[in-house]
Amino acid sequence: MEVYNTGGVGLHLRKCASKNNTICPNLVTMPDGTRMIVWSGPSQADGYTWWGLSGYVNNFFYIGFSVENSLRIVSTPPGKITDLRATPECDGSTSQIRLNWTAASGATSYDLYRDGSLYSPNNTENQFINKGSSVVPGTTYTYYVKAKNSSGSTDSNTVSAKAPFCGDRPTVTTKAATDVTSSSATLNGTVNANGLSTVASFKYGKTSGSTDGITTIQSISGSSDTPVSGSISGLSAGTTYYYSLYANNSAGGAHGTEMTFTTSTVSVPPTVTTKAATDVTSSSATLNGTVNAHGLTTYAAFKYGKTSGSTDGITPIQTISGSSDTPVSSSINGLSPGTTYYYTLVAGSTIGNEMTFTTSSGGDRPTVTVTSPNGGETWQAGTTQTITWSVGGSTSNIKYFWTAYSTDGGSSFTNIKTATPSDRSVSWTIPNDVSSTQCRVRVRALDANGNILAYGVSDSNFTISVVGVPCDITNPSAFGLTIITHGWVG
Repeated sequence: MEVYNTGGVGLHLRKCASKNNTICPNLVTMPDGTRMIVWSGPSQADGYTWWGLSGYVNNFFYIGFSVENSLRIVSTPPGKITDLRATPECDGSTSQIRLNWTAASGATSYDLYRDGSLYSPNNTENQFINKGSSVVPGTTYTYYVKAKNSSGSTDSNTVSAKAPFCGDRPTVTTKAATDVTSSSATLNGTVNANGLSTVASFKYGKTSGSTDGITTIQSISGSSDTPVSGSISGLSAGTTYYYSLYANNSAGGAHGTEMTFTTSTVSVPPTVTTKAATDVTSSSATLNGTVNAHGLTTYAAFKYGKTSGSTDGITPIQTISGSSDTPVSSSINGLSPGTTYYYTLVAGSTIGNEMTFTTSSGGDRPTVTVTSPNGGETWQAGTTQTITWSVGGSTSNIKYFWTAYSTDGGSSFTNIKTATPSDRSVSWTIPNDVSSTQCRVRVRALDANGNILAYGVSDSNFTISVVGVPCDITNPSAFGLTIITHGWVG
């Protein structure tokens, strides 16, 4: 404790047992402008608890206790902190900022301020870890510390730190390349971002560890293996390429295992398979097959004729691409009845296997004419009706009939029965939900092999309506009606 005499007169510093006790031992005479340092506080051991000053001012005797007029008792606030440090850290996957400082002399506690506001008061240690939900990764925070004791406080220097993104580096797996051709390939792999925002791409080249080429960067997130693919082109034929998948996030980067693939020496020709014809009639058929373009684009068509190797007819050209067997079909018409045809599927420079089919016998070909319903009728859904038809021409090859109905004027049909004996009629219970004014019936005649020999369709549309629910007019109130009876005298 420091005592100053600034009153302009000489004073006596006294130590008293009680306040207002005028008989106190005199410690020292203090002339004006003098300063005296005494111990840090009154001593209970010797019975003195009060400090006092006494003296004559203008011939009057004064005695003051503690702080009185020209007596000022001064204690020392804490020393200043000048080395506050903020260190961004990760505690596992938790982001935190560690604050350390040298203890201030005379300090009894510390208040921590963050971004200008009191954040954590009355800390007794000279460090603090700021973590938890109030710490947002990627956010910068500013701190200072206020050292305190009973006599006052002092502020430290100010520091700033950005909360880090915490987590694991991505887990990367490079996988086998696919769709490899003489000039292109698809690179594959997986990336686990381990909960952090991650970017990934493939690096590839003609030598091990090469980064001559880099695929488009892709963004990955989540905590599970995510498939990653990158298509590359402009490669050299018959060349071995090295490649690996690389991914990076805020915790660091990781490479997958380096792998290789070799482009083909020349373009792989398409693989072609000719398959059995279907829907064969006396004058038409559908030719079928498959083409594998092996990652390229190719063009395919059927060649057919009445002799082996013939190219009398060619179907429209179709474009095929991809790396799997693609179905190819074409319908041909104007064929001769009872005739064997040879056909093969051709794609690019590849000719498929040759196959044959035989049209059904011609001559007096059968005809089918729908006689009921043939247009203009009105049938009700849910009722059973009879469909009838007549057959003309040669009927010896007819095995059964196939009936169907349309509700869109004949653009599409729904089967009724697919194997009706040749008795020229069939009963049909109309489904309850069928309703249209554009209904038609189709009847097909088929041989024993399922080939269509002839068919007939209703000449014009007929109507199928949904039957309404009848009203009981004996109880009009059930329908919100009121019957008014009028009478008169005649």
